[in-house]
Amino acid sequence: MGLLGFGGAAAEAAQVATHHTTVLLDHHAGACEAVARAAEKAAEEVAAIKMRLQVIRDAAREHHLTIAYATGTALPPPDLSSYSPADQQAILNTAIRRASNVCWPTPRPPMRIWPRRFDAPPGPCRASRSMPNSAMRHPQCRRCRRRTATLRRSSGGGIR
Repeated sequence: MGLLGFGGAAAEAAQVATHHTTVLLDHHAGACEAVARAAEKAAEEVAAIKMRLQVIRDAAREHHLTIAYATGTALPPPDLSSYSPADQQAILNTAIRRASNVCWPTPRPPMRIWPRRFDAPPGPCRASRSMPNSAMRHPQCRRCRRRTATLRRSSGGGIR
């Protein structure tokens, strides 16, 4: 038994709806693949960080140091007095050297906050970009005011 072919507006609407659903599902599949790639990359980064942390812990243990997890600093062991004076000095020197070699992230420069009276950073404002040949541009913008003043001086006092 074969399927009957239907025609007309209803069949065309069903075909358009099916095509639309297919396009949406394809787009959704692409987005899901992008999320999966990002998750795999994040998992690799987490594994690398865990490995680096294990190396740091092993190095601290090797040098008889304990790590204060609340502050992230390497400290001499609590039973430091049980070691010989030479070992005590070596442990303290290592703790100081490790503390001074810690690489802290460099602070990011603060974001520049533009004055509130100007809504845009100095540069071509939106109005001057949309009207490049206009003499009277955007009166609130510092750059446009400067440009207007220059035009007034060069044209003999009047803007046309």
